[in-house]
Amino acid sequence: MKWRRLAGLVFLATVAVLAWPHRSTIFGVAQRVVVEHVPRVAMDTCVGNRSTVKVPRDHPYQLRHVKPASELDGTEFVEDAGHLARLIKTGVFSKVRAPEGVVMNRGAMRHSEPVLHSDAADVLNEIASAYTARLQDTGAEGSTFYISSMTRSAEQQADLQDAGKSSRSAHSFGAAFDISRVYAPSGQCTLARQALVDVLTDFRAAGKIRLVPERDCVHVTVISGGAQARTPNKDTPVARRF
Repeated sequence: MKWRRLAGLVFLATVAVLAWPHRSTIFGVAQRVVVEHVPRVAMDTCVGNRSTVKVPRDHPYQLRHVKPASELDGTEFVEDAGHLARLIKTGVFSKVRAPEGVVMNRGAMRHSEPVLHSDAADVLNEIASAYTARLQDTGAEGSTFYISSMTRSAEQQADLQDAGKSSRSAHSFGAAFDISRVYAPSGQCTLARQALVDVLTDFRAAGKIRLVPERDCVHVTVISGGAQARTPNKDTPVARRF
């Protein structure tokens, strides 16, 4: 028994020594997990799909979503993880950290990466800011929407084809994200979801996004020139770039 305890202590000490130079990175990841995965206060979970978030449907998908997604500045169809890494390195794509108003679970994105084309990241930031502002001083203030999927490589998209997903998706150009639910204060699901409907509809009318309400989420595609299109409301605050 003593040698097992000794071996365990040696193992822990070795892990500590190896991890120490990377302590800042480890702490940062752990901090993001806490901040981005869990709402700060107890919230109701409000399902967000075509039955509960009634937004317009832009179709056909290949023409209305994939084509403009492929025209975002500098974007490419992401083939695999190495290709995605190169697009991040050149600044065409950006790693996404959840802005105020958004909840993400990086670990739960099994078929996508928390990355977007830089224009799409900007528009997501604007949507989050507009959503937060719209609910200010209401019973649903503090509500957040949950993003379940972002950029998918061709390999990841292929894994989803059996689930009825198209092999050529706006996700693979870094232009799309899926909203699958809303977290709202107790009893405020209706108000929180309606605010999301209003904000998404405004951004669609402003020529920044296109929408597909699906069985388990609302799919949002940022279209070409979205980040440069007119702001839906002149009073909407500009969110930080990340």
